[in-house]
Amino acid sequence: LAIAMLRTLPEYKNAVVIRTRDIEVLKQCTIVVDVGAEYDPARNRFDHHQRGFEETMDGYSTKLSSAGLIYKHFGREVLRRIFNRKSQESSTSSMHIVPTLDDNVIDKLYKKVYKDFMEHIDGIDNGVAVSDGPINYNVDSHLSSRVRRLNPSWNLESSNEDMECRFSLALQLVSTEFFDYVINLVESWWPGRLLVEQAFDKRSEYHESGEIIVLERYCPWDAHLEDIEADRNLQGSVKYVLYKD
Repeated sequence: LAIAMLRTLPEYKNAVVIRTRDIEVLKQCTIVVDVGAEYDPARNRFDHHQRGFEETMDGYSTKLSSAGLIYKHFGREVLRRIFNRKSQESSTSSMHIVPTLDDNVIDKLYKKVYKDFMEHIDGIDNGVAVSDGPINYNVDSHLSSRVRRLNPSWNLESSNEDMECRFSLALQLVSTEFFDYVINLVESWWPGRLLVEQAFDKRSEYHESGEIIVLERYCPWDAHLEDIEADRNLQGSVKYVLYKD
């Protein structure tokens, strides 16, 4: 996932990926992720296995994986690159119109992507339990487990060439999943947020209490409403959400 994100940036778009733990080889690399026992952003060293590593995202307690480190330092620019590419594509198609995304919107999306997509990958990679108590059922179909299943079975022979092929398959898998998730945010989630926000701002036009909002059309609204109320310190102020159905 770290490699998939870096590949969206011009400076790493065509970079050769060298998979090694040889320290002398690593010294020659432009950027190093997940190996090397160093975390030094100034030198583009992003490992998380070394003793004493406790880096997290601001406001979170889950220790970062190397993918999390890349997201922390490059995530906003990664999102900009993906959105700009999609915006250019939408200019020649009427299927999806990507809205303009200023720094404030990028920041909101950056935080949402971490909360809903990245954090569980950090937790799984670092052995952080999903719950402090018993869970009602096990989930083994998440992205990390699907990547793990691309490894050769314990009772199969493998070679360096085979492992490189499997790595390429994993890279394709996580790239598709990450890009599809991010594009859905900008094509569906953010327009829905704007629709709910507009209705929230006009709520007093429909009832003087401000407890009713009327959507121009249906969209997934409940999570947006909760966030908007929290942003404005007005939790629980809306009692009814109306829309044609």
